[in-house]
Amino acid sequence: MNNIINAFKNLPRRGQHNFVKILCLALGLAISSVIIAEIYFEQTYDTYFPGWDRTYQIFEVSSNQGKTMTFNQTSGAIAQGVKQYAPMVEVATSTNWFYNDAQCKLEDQNVVSANIMMADSCFFDVFPQKMLVGKARQILSQPLSCIIDSKTAATIGGNVVGKHFTLPNYPGTTFTINGVFEAFPWGASLHNTQIILSMSSLPYVYSYDGRDNWIGNDSYISYIRLARGHRADELKPYVDKMRQDHLPLKELRKMGADFTFDFTVLSDVYTHDPYIKMMSWILSIVAFVLLFTSVMNYLLIIVGNLVGRSREMAVRKCYGAKPKNIHAIIFSEALVHVGLA
Repeated sequence: MNNIINAFKNLPRRGQHNFVKILCLALGLAISSVIIAEIYFEQTYDTYFPGWDRTYQIFEVSSNQGKTMTFNQTSGAIAQGVKQYAPMVEVATSTNWFYNDAQCKLEDQNVVSANIMMADSCFFDVFPQKMLVGKARQILSQPLSCIIDSKTAATIGGNVVGKHFTLPNYPGTTFTINGVFEAFPWGASLHNTQIILSMSSLPYVYSYDGRDNWIGNDSYISYIRLARGHRADELKPYVDKMRQDHLPLKELRKMGADFTFDFTVLSDVYTHDPYIKMMSWILSIVAFVLLFTSVMNYLLIIVGNLVGRSREMAVRKCYGAKPKNIHAIIFSEALVHVGLA
């Protein structure tokens, strides 16, 4: 303890450049910590809700003339179809992006900008975001009914339930706010989704309703959650049965094509993206280089002071200091420097 106290007292001592040492370490540790935090944030994307490790996004895999293509969107009936055929699927939902940066005109003529997504009544069963006002399943079962996030509700102000708004591209159609949910966090692929509109609104806003389509109109993003202890590869026989019952497989094979589905853990959809993987590697290398450089600068300053410090330690030995005392002094100083950094 005395060595640590003496290390603090010796910080302003001339010739040892203690503040420069601490500054080198502090900069390296600070910037490296920020980069490491960013890497951790990227690698824990979509892990904010219970059951994230059992939540899968459905992908379409089509092959034609030997070429295989994967799409992150499916037809409208696929999600509930997989749930119907596979007993290990706890719940399934489909979403459809509706309007980006929509200018929602309220009854008091105020305009609120929001991103609008359509979802079926099971959406909050898969993504159990906290409901602040209203019952999600009931609201998302009603045509032209929607739920808004807490941030947008705060922007509008007051009791938002029961308020109506219109969109410029859909004249004559009035949407009703019937609930409020807690805004999605930053580490979510659904972040910045401010309004969730009932999927049953499709016939009122589009001339075509593809919710029951087994093939074609691939504009839906579909999700499922498996029961505990089950894996996605167990779904294959059930998916094959679903394909045989509802897809024109014979006609497709005659044309040299095939059509199936793949399942990816939702968090992996983001983290396995080639760009994200490349950036994670680059950031990791940068963090290591910065940390290594700061430590090397610290060591170089120590080496530069070696002649003066060797004289000091020689004097200490003359006064009876043992090797363990010298080591304790050096390690105490290093500990203080790292702690302050």
